[in-house]
Amino acid sequence: MKYHLLHVAVFSIVYFLLSCGSDQLEKEIANFARIQCQTIQLKNKRFALADSIRMLENDTVTNKTNLQILRIKADELKKVSLVAADSLKQKMDILFQTKLTTQEKKQNFLKAVDVYLQKWSCE
Repeated sequence: MKYHLLHVAVFSIVYFLLSCGSDQLEKEIANFARIQCQTIQLKNKRFALADSIRMLENDTVTNKTNLQILRIKADELKKVSLVAADSLKQKMDILFQTKLTTQEKKQNFLKAVDVYLQKWSCE
């Protein structure tokens, strides 16, 4: 099933790119996917840190320093992650308003981004 979806996505990308015929659009797809991949990775790091925090909270008082350090890191990651997500949303809004004006183009674009995310193992 996963391979079938990948083939459908690749076909959609090829169709999408051939119909647009634009190297710039391919660059935008790759850039969009890169930012989305970074956002996913930041989110995963945040969740991992949150899990570590929960585990340390159950430990003794000697872990207070480690807990403080992890909370600071988690706050920093949250800020960076939110900025990346906002940037991604702004880019998507601009693309959807200017270049990807039909539902079909939007869906093909998002499928193309998903292919990059799978290729880069960004989950």
